[in-house]
Amino acid sequence: MAVWCVNFHSKNDWNGGLQRVRYGIANNCWLMHMIYDDHPEASQVTKEISDASSVQVDDWLIAWLPTNMFFAIGQVIKPRAIGTHSDSVKRLISENKHLYGDGIVLFDDAPAFYEDYRLDNGYNCNWPQRLDVKEWLYYKPS
Repeated sequence: MAVWCVNFHSKNDWNGGLQRVRYGIANNCWLMHMIYDDHPEASQVTKEISDASSVQVDDWLIAWLPTNMFFAIGQVIKPRAIGTHSDSVKRLISENKHLYGDGIVLFDDAPAFYEDYRLDNGYNCNWPQRLDVKEWLYYKPS
């Protein structure tokens, strides 16, 4: 078991961070948006996906939001969503290319990490990378 610090923040997007906190708490998940075609620095996308995909079932997330008193912890579980596509993080990172832009993508080499491109994912297909937690504990809103 490992413990990971994660945040809901995005540069220059304070209000969006608060919205993601509310969504993540309500839906017991952590989310990020790291798509190779959407980001100018492929190395940053690779780093973030590598880190997130290293999280294992039963690990713990400590979630926070910079410059805010938000705080919560949650134990990682398998994705709740049923996969419609299968891929590997190794292939994704080596090719710097997402194969799917719809449905749920499960990764055979990262059992806790997944991508949710459904229209009803809370962000209209955006912010697709997810880690689910059993529940957020000790949630302290600001």
